[in-house]
Amino acid sequence: MRHSIPGAQMIDKLVIQIILDSYQYMSNITLFGTQTAIIQNNVIELTTTKKEGKMIDTIQQGGFFMYVILTVSVIAMSLFFERAAFLYFRLRLNIEQSYQNIVRYLEKVNYRGAIEECVRIENHPLGRILKSGLLKSDKKDKDIERAMEESILREIPTVRARINYLTMFANIATLLGLLGTIFGLITAFKGVGSASEAMRQEILAQGISMAMMTTAFGLIVAIPCIAGYYMLNNRGDYIIDQLEEKALGLYNTLTLMKREREIS
Repeated sequence: MRHSIPGAQMIDKLVIQIILDSYQYMSNITLFGTQTAIIQNNVIELTTTKKEGKMIDTIQQGGFFMYVILTVSVIAMSLFFERAAFLYFRLRLNIEQSYQNIVRYLEKVNYRGAIEECVRIENHPLGRILKSGLLKSDKKDKDIERAMEESILREIPTVRARINYLTMFANIATLLGLLGTIFGLITAFKGVGSASEAMRQEILAQGISMAMMTTAFGLIVAIPCIAGYYMLNNRGDYIIDQLEEKALGLYNTLTLMKREREIS
């Protein structure tokens, strides 16, 4: 028993030392991980700052036309988002379901209910168009047709409003880029004429590089403008086709009901 006590004490000391060494090792790993994360964040911030600085330098080096093209891009982007919100969100409606609700009222000869359904969706062009036809349901067929045609013609400009401006901005951005390139080349050749022979090649290369930036930036703005135009234009065409189809359907329903009343 006496000889076993010192051995146990040595084992206890060894275990305690192992625990302390492990704790110190884990603390070093945690500290190293924290420092690594801080370094990574600093590198990301520095990289982002450098990219922003390079972008600003590129715009400044491109000259006056780069700022004009940038202004065009901001206006075009604002126009695109405004039209997209109008066509995709404000005019979002289950057209088929709303139309079928109106037809069901008419099948029950409930003109008042059909008109109330149109009033309920009057924020959408469909409600206003179909309502104009229902209000003329007791008139001649020609009057019903004319009323809905006039209503459709009033609604089409609202659906298509300002979409064509995107193609205009695309053309303006492209032409401004070309114009900036021409002015840049003129400036570069003037600089070559007044420079020494050793510096001419370097000055000419730098001048052409800067001049091409305006063309590239103009195309960068123009291509999304054209894509946005086709997207919004197709959406507008789809809505107008739906309006014309449902207006024709309502016209046929009303005229058929009139014929049935005359026969009976």
